[in-house]
Amino acid sequence: MYRFDMELPAGIVWTTHMSGNGNEYRIGTLPDADAQAEDRAGKDATGGKFPKEDFGIDVKWSNGDMNWKATSSDVQTTAAITQYDLYWKKGDVWPYMLWFTNTENYNYLFFDETGDSYRCNCWRRGNHWVQYRSDKPTIIFITGS
Repeated sequence: MYRFDMELPAGIVWTTHMSGNGNEYRIGTLPDADAQAEDRAGKDATGGKFPKEDFGIDVKWSNGDMNWKATSSDVQTTAAITQYDLYWKKGDVWPYMLWFTNTENYNYLFFDETGDSYRCNCWRRGNHWVQYRSDKPTIIFITGS
């Protein structure tokens, strides 16, 4: 895929949450004005919208190289996530950042290799950010409802 600007957009609203195993993590979302613009752009690879159903899907999203990765057609169709990046930020309180783009409003749970889970309730389409700490940060399973 293509290299993208790793500078986070201005105006992200960060909220702190507790993971499935009781560890703090943060979710970043854009305010409503920016979300509305992204909502209009939220489409799959063919330009159509995905149907929304509860799901669980295996993935293997490893710490990477600060480039967007296109998701598989299964992930696009099932989870309505079209692209992601998972990267490490040296010296940060929250060393791992999952940045993803969704096309449907799901309440996602991302599971890492430790079995911990990070909820991101996407009430809008577009880019979302999850910052977390983990000894095994690879995302291996996603659920949505």
